[in-house]
Amino acid sequence: MITKMFPTNHKTIFVLDHTPYFGISSDNPIDFDVSKSRGPGYVPLPPVCKSLWTCSVEAAVEYCRIVWDLFPEGKLVRFVVSDSAAHILNTWAAAQQNLTHILNGLCLVGAVRRGAGGDVVGLCAAIEALSEPSPTQSSRPNSEALFQNRGRIICITSARDDDSIRSLAEIALNALIQQNKKASSQPTTTSESTSTAQTQAYPIQYCHLVIINVTPEKAETRVNNQPLTEMGNGLMGVEVIVSRASALATLLGRLVLPHYKLVTTTVTGIPMKEEQNASSSANYDVEIIHSAEAHAGLRAAQTAAEATESVVLRWWTPRGAEGGAGGCSGPLWRVTPADVASRPSACLVNFLLNGRSVTLEMPSTSSFSVHSLSTGGRRVDLAWSTNFRVVTSAASQLSQRSTRRPRVRTSRERRSDEATELIDLVSATNRSRRGGAGRVPGRKGGGRSASHVLAAQGGELWVGALGGRAPYDEPPALSEGAGGRVTDYRIKEFGALMQQNRLFPLRGAGANARAKARLQRHTTYWPLTISSTLVFNLGSVMEPLTRLVVQETLTDDEVNTCRDVLLSLLGMESRHEFPTAQLPSNLRGKSSSRREEQWRQVWSELEALIRAHSASPAHRALLRTLLECRAHNNHPSDSDNRASVIRATTDSPLSPVGSGNGAADVWAPRNVLDALLGPARPSRRPDFAGRMAAGNRPATLYAHLQQDVEAQH
Repeated sequence: MITKMFPTNHKTIFVLDHTPYFGISSDNPIDFDVSKSRGPGYVPLPPVCKSLWTCSVEAAVEYCRIVWDLFPEGKLVRFVVSDSAAHILNTWAAAQQNLTHILNGLCLVGAVRRGAGGDVVGLCAAIEALSEPSPTQSSRPNSEALFQNRGRIICITSARDDDSIRSLAEIALNALIQQNKKASSQPTTTSESTSTAQTQAYPIQYCHLVIINVTPEKAETRVNNQPLTEMGNGLMGVEVIVSRASALATLLGRLVLPHYKLVTTTVTGIPMKEEQNASSSANYDVEIIHSAEAHAGLRAAQTAAEATESVVLRWWTPRGAEGGAGGCSGPLWRVTPADVASRPSACLVNFLLNGRSVTLEMPSTSSFSVHSLSTGGRRVDLAWSTNFRVVTSAASQLSQRSTRRPRVRTSRERRSDEATELIDLVSATNRSRRGGAGRVPGRKGGGRSASHVLAAQGGELWVGALGGRAPYDEPPALSEGAGGRVTDYRIKEFGALMQQNRLFPLRGAGANARAKARLQRHTTYWPLTISSTLVFNLGSVMEPLTRLVVQETLTDDEVNTCRDVLLSLLGMESRHEFPTAQLPSNLRGKSSSRREEQWRQVWSELEALIRAHSASPAHRALLRTLLECRAHNNHPSDSDNRASVIRATTDSPLSPVGSGNGAADVWAPRNVLDALLGPARPSRRPDFAGRMAAGNRPATLYAHLQQDVEAQH
């Protein structure tokens, strides 16, 4: 508990380099000419550039603003300015933990002057200041077993190379070790002796040293970024960051997030009147910073990369005197704008300080979980709805129906029927919940999903989570894909696939391997959409084969049944027929004019399906039958003969045999992984004989032409 009370961010010390080098320009010009009336003879003002010292001060002050806005108590920051001597601007006292005191101290230090010195003396003073107890630490004796005096030092300097940075870190480590020896030699005080506790030095258990190497825009540096490295057996952690002067404020604004466990939220769609034209308005975005605990309900399964991204919440038009922070059922967190100087941020802050509140809603995005399938040798991700409340409701309705159903079928058939009916109920429930033009009946705000509220209390900005509503109250339909597009997923077939491949805890060696092999066979070729397959749309024509081929073994009768289906297809193709009546209505119009392509697709799909399940001898015999049917039916037609005549009259004598299409057509295209791992495709034409004979040397064209001319003369 005490370790949590005094974490590393309890005490932070800034060491600002005030040497003459920081008086040079940052080489980042800023247009200072803001005059609107430019008459004849007007001379525009030249752009100005900030110095490295000004950039350092602005970035450090912005870091402190964010910390003190969100943590009025418990998070302490001190400043040490280092030149020929160490200038300590404030102490750990609460009265000196504010921007006014820091800015007054910086004014007394003044601009950069000529003189010797550097950041070494400032680092030593910072380590001594870190050993001084804060008011909260001085109220507790340091003899407790879990007492931890930890802190962070952020040193903004400029070094020549990595060796200089390493030397600076070693000097800081040696000073830390000496300071701990000095603190350990002092007598231990108790909580009653509070008068001497203020001057007593405490040993430092851990120090996080962040060295930021600042350079002008056009200057080159030999200092490289270095991740956090532990030194002194875990006594100090050193992190090196290289930054341009113009990006220093952005860097510290980004470092404050992991230092204090903060996150950002972007409030989008804020209506504001234009500054130039008050009669028109536009929507702006404002980024706010708050505790990471406010995102706990929005990112239940976030990754490390998603945790650093900003959550987008949409502005909901406030309702006058309604709302406020009183509607939040949970805790409230302080809020501060990321860019306090921008006009949209100032407008939002003034709007909230005037007693108004803002309701924030989640953008209308779909809640999906991703399941991977493989089709035609390619891995495809299928979005599947994860609205468990709708599924639970549908399952309860299904259980009530199933109790009244007479048990006349086997348990396996009943489970399959119940799974299909469950998916139908989920789809119907989603359609009824969506209601008309996207409005959910009985929901205030036309189907909106409010998640947070922004309000001001006591002159401070707060954000709180609304209770009683989930971020994704309105579930998407199962037929919706990415971006809300309606797709023709094979939903019922996918439910049957899940029922056939449910995993159970099995005992014995190789149980997991067998289950994985079965799942691999069933998903190697499985079309995701209705429009991407013909075999599974032909219904009764293909039903015996598609039902039997997925079994692990086949009997002789089942193999003969599948052969009859193949021979029936072969006969239909020889009669130039196609079972268009079995196809859906959206595929019937295409089948009349492209019958040959459809038959080629049917045979390719069948081969991919049977190859995926050809693990037993019966399946391999069925595959040989399929290949014989394809070879028997691949006789040259009139169009092929005509194409061969055209190729014979137009191609070069060196054209490769079979360079045209025909038997080389492959229905499933190669993906990137197959192209990288598979063998290289042969070139369409062989190389020129002259280039092959020359090898690596340049090939000479018409080498015998000059010899023939000389022989004639």
